[in-house]
Amino acid sequence: MLKPNSDCLHSRRIIMEARMDDLERRLKAMEANNAENFKKLFALLSAKVSQSENKIASDSGEGGSNFCLSVGKFSSEDPVGWITRAEVYFCVQHTLPELRVNLAKLCIDGDVLKALIEKEGEGKVITWEGLKHWLLKRHGGRSE
Repeated sequence: MLKPNSDCLHSRRIIMEARMDDLERRLKAMEANNAENFKKLFALLSAKVSQSENKIASDSGEGGSNFCLSVGKFSSEDPVGWITRAEVYFCVQHTLPELRVNLAKLCIDGDVLKALIEKEGEGKVITWEGLKHWLLKRHGGRSE
């Protein structure tokens, strides 16, 4: 039986160790690259979340004054015009459906607001579509 040459084994061992060192170096580089990519991704996601939070805050808070400036106070003399302006505002601003009624209530006052609050007090959930229908039924105009 032939014995492997110790020089040959030693050479193979050195080559294998070099390959292992190279693999370990590549793995560490990949880990560092992945960590950097994760940081970038996290920063992008954080920015998107922040934008979404600002959009929601704008629509529900400060955006309320923008809504009323854009749409005007509700007028029982022109409910169709007011609803149309509100629809355009909601579309352009990408306003979430669940915020539309509360934004609309910021621009409704007097007897109309009082009647709306009483309607809500009856335990009925009012959607934007329902509010439009109610306003048109109460103040004239066509309900789609």
